[in-house]
Amino acid sequence: MPKLRTLAVSVLALMTPAVLLAQERAPGNPLTAALFTWAPILLIVALWIFFMRGLGLRGGKGGYRGYMVSSQERLDSIDQNLARIATQLERLTEVLERSERR
Repeated sequence: MPKLRTLAVSVLALMTPAVLLAQERAPGNPLTAALFTWAPILLIVALWIFFMRGLGLRGGKGGYRGYMVSSQERLDSIDQNLARIATQLERLTEVLERSERR
């Protein structure tokens, strides 16, 4: 029980106004403070717009529309390769079964 009492005393000591830290305002222009606050957000938005415009200008040859088309072509190519591998595996199992029968 003594540990609980010391814990309660320390919590009460931390809650007293004497322990609270006072935050001082930084001297300077409020416009500068707003600029430093909003600058990272504005930079991220500007970069996003820059990259999206660059991707959109290339149209069918590139860009996000072209990327989706090329992604579909890649998926089709992967499907064809998997089908080819499946047929080769079937042939291999047939050959192995024939060799086991002999």
